[in-house]
Amino acid sequence: MRKYLASLSSKIASKEADTLVEALAALLIAALGATLLATMVMVSTNVSVTSRQSLSNLYKAEAGMAESGVSGVDFSFGKINIQVKVWTYQAKDDSGQVVFERYQNISARPENAQQ
Repeated sequence: MRKYLASLSSKIASKEADTLVEALAALLIAALGATLLATMVMVSTNVSVTSRQSLSNLYKAEAGMAESGVSGVDFSFGKINIQVKVWTYQAKDDSGQVVFERYQNISARPENAQQ
């Protein structure tokens, strides 16, 4: 550590200058670092915006869900077949295509809900 401090203090006190190649190399390294930092910030911003838009679209689809009725879902376990009745909720876009769908077990429906 002492050797390092001694060499550092002698370099500071020295009257010698850096060569042009050393100065250009340092400038190139600094420019590359700044470019990489700016690129990382832009990519991070784009990912954040894309994520926010996707979540917003999902929330809109969930908020616009309408009850489309009761349907049955079949489960097969070997020779055992079970049919479970579920409420079906769907959200459709402007063209009428289903963009989000959710099923809820009828027995799990709250008692005070409308039927």
